Amino acid sequence: MLGDWFRLGWEIVTFKEGVIERAAADESNTVGAVVMVLLGGVASAVGTLNPIGLVVGPVFGVLGLFIGTGILWGVARLFGGTADYIGHLRAVGLANILNLATVVPFLGPILAVPAVLWSLAVNVIIVERLHRLSRGQAIAVVLLPVFVCCLGVLVLGVAAAVMIPGLMQAMHAKGMTV
Repeated sequence: MLGDWFRLGWEIVTFKEGVIERAAADESNTVGAVVMVLLGGVASAVGTLNPIGLVVGPVFGVLGLFIGTGILWGVARLFGGTADYIGHLRAVGLANILNLATVVPFLGPILAVPAVLWSLAVNVIIVERLHRLSRGQAIAVVLLPVFVCCLGVLVLGVAAAVMIPGLMQAMHAKGMTV
């Protein structure tokens, strides 16, 4: 079974025709999607030589799979997408085979960059094929959450930059030091 999930994951990330749809439709791939994400979390921890990450990485990976898929699925539905959530989750989870590239110690973080970039392209194709959207719509579905997240970080950064000097001045006025 594990070998089948590896093969399916590889075929998804290499855009083999019909595999995304087949992977999404097969109920046994739900477990495979979670397993692939768990393995990716372990690989990342090994690649960064982070023993705590051996537990934290897989746990947050699985949480991220369910939440991230939910966000993409919801945005795709807003664009008229038709796929069901669990099928979308299966394809995205199996595509996490890309995270296994991060297992190489010291090189893991470097290899994560092309893996993340490729995963954006893979997610576009998953959204396009499963939700039956145009390529442009699929790109918008994948990039919209990224844009909103980056905008949120920017807003928080600007708010912190504006607030910190005032807080420091108030602390100084009360005789407090940092």
